[in-house]
Amino acid sequence: MSEAPDRSARFAKLSPAKRALLERRLRGSATDDDAAPRIPRRPDATPAPLSFAQERLWYLDQLEPDAPIYTVRTAYRILGPLDASALIESLNLVVQRHAPLRTRFGMLGSEPVQIVEESLRLDVPLVDLSALSDEERAAAVAAVLEEEATAGFHLATGPLIRARLLRLTTSEHILLLAADHTVIDGWSLGILRSEVVAAYEAHLENIEPTLPELPVRYGDYAAWQRHWLSGERYARLLRYWQDQLDGELPLLELPTDRPRPAVQRYRGTAQTFEIPAVHVERLTAVAHAEGATLFMILLAATGVALARYARQDEIVFGSPVANRELPELERLIGLFVNVLVLRI
Repeated sequence: MSEAPDRSARFAKLSPAKRALLERRLRGSATDDDAAPRIPRRPDATPAPLSFAQERLWYLDQLEPDAPIYTVRTAYRILGPLDASALIESLNLVVQRHAPLRTRFGMLGSEPVQIVEESLRLDVPLVDLSALSDEERAAAVAAVLEEEATAGFHLATGPLIRARLLRLTTSEHILLLAADHTVIDGWSLGILRSEVVAAYEAHLENIEPTLPELPVRYGDYAAWQRHWLSGERYARLLRYWQDQLDGELPLLELPTDRPRPAVQRYRGTAQTFEIPAVHVERLTAVAHAEGATLFMILLAATGVALARYARQDEIVFGSPVANRELPELERLIGLFVNVLVLRI
């Protein structure tokens, strides 16, 4: 019963513009010039154009063909008994269901286009490591991971997804998946995993998997995006970003323990750490007090830390955004993610 006063208090803290927008949405009348229409189905007769996100990566691939830079990789450890053939069938069902996983890229005149294969069946090799000792098995897994890390994709010929199943013991397996970033993103991995699991469970019960119907296809989205983001709307949005990024942009001059090479070698790595629960609680409290999200608070803290390390009053860095504002895009596998430029 205490929710209503709390909601009213939060509503009162909103700026007039945010309050007006929320009121329009609650009334179901949040319409303006930039309100995105529903995505229409396009005819199957012609290849679909590339989305803007795909075009960005396609262009980079033209500069450095078949490089493994933009490969999305993941590994799933599977414990317990496994029906390998059922798992492979389930994975191929999802590949057949989502067109981007059957897509390669060609040219139509001077423009790149998506070419979707009518059907594609992945050959998923089963690598049996169960007869090896623990040390030998660990070394073999590391070698396979290294091989995957250095193998790219050829956008023109495809396929742009591959899989490998490693058998460590009779009750432990690793499923390795790799796909070119032009056809998948991080959000998509969650969809792929959940649909493969649902299909696998249905296969074990000898029933048809009940996966939700996809309202649109990725090609529909790409064609709609090209049409919607054009003309005066495109010019207006472009002017906005030109204003935001006008002038000399500062490079982030972070101190390093050695000079950066003249030619990028892509030998970076990642450092992971955990934030203690008590700090997360305090940060969440700050976010609530400021009418912000925990992500916004952590992003601001990252900006402050970078600025202090670089000893700069102004910095520019990027933050990935899912870019799936429309509900019909939530269940699609494909490349939607974008990087938002933040000038602080």
